[in-house]
Amino acid sequence: MGSKFNEARIWDYMNLREIANVSVIQPAISTVLLAKPKKRLNIILGTLLGAAPDLGLACFYYRTSSQFIQFPPRKTREMT
Repeated sequence: MGSKFNEARIWDYMNLREIANVSVIQPAISTVLLAKPKKRLNIILGTLLGAAPDLGLACFYYRTSSQFIQFPPRKTREMT
């Protein structure tokens, strides 16, 4: 019953949109192997891609801060 309803719904839609000359070239094939995420690879890549910009920014800040920002020397209190 459900397949006939879906078929009728599709035909109505095709008639409404004036779609013609539609045919199946190749039937759908289901895969036997299931797709799984590669957890170890994702963790390693996420760590590297997350840490690399942070390290680069820290190195850039360290090099530029010593060149452009000169802090006055600290005054030490003498013991009397």
